Amino acid sequence: MRSERATMRERFKQFSRELHEAKTLLLELGRFAPTRRALCGQGKPQTFKLLGFLFICCKTRRRAYQLQHKTRSDRMRTTPVNGVRSQYS
Repeated sequence: MRSERATMRERFKQFSRELHEAKTLLLELGRFAPTRRALCGQGKPQTFKLLGFLFICCKTRRRAYQLQHKTRSDRMRTTPVNGVRSQYS
C-alpha cells in the first residue's frame, strides 16, 4: 500500500496537484481481492460511495467477479418543501 501511495503522490506532482491524506483511501478491488483479503484475515472487500452510488464487490451466479452499484439510499430521501406540504395537506 505504501508504494501505491508514493506512486500516486509522484504522479500528482507532475500535474502540480497534491493528495489530501484524510480524504484519500486505497481500496483493494478486483477479481482476486476476496481471496487476498481472506488470507490476511480481513473479510470481504470494502464498499465505497461515489457520485451518488454505492459500489459493492460481489460475484455473479456463474462465480465471476462483478463490481455492482446501487443508488445511495441516503441520497434518495427527500424532504418536502414547506409551501408544497401546506398546499396538499
